[in-house]
Amino acid sequence: MAKLKVKVECLLFKKQDNQYRYLLLKCVAERGGIWQPITGSVETKDKTILDGAYREILEETGISKEEILQTIE
Repeated sequence: MAKLKVKVECLLFKKQDNQYRYLLLKCVAERGGIWQPITGSVETKDKTILDGAYREILEETGISKEEILQTIE
């Protein structure tokens, strides 16, 4: 039986000028060209699911774990 992959979806947002602004990324045309939050799979090198989320955020945006002020799990 195949082992299931653990997936993460990361919703990044900030409050600016009394409005919330959300980060969405546009997929390449070959993947539908849709706008979506950061997504990915937890890898074996990740110690926790949250570590996998931090890694995906860094890979996709360059935003480091230290720049994230709060997480909601």
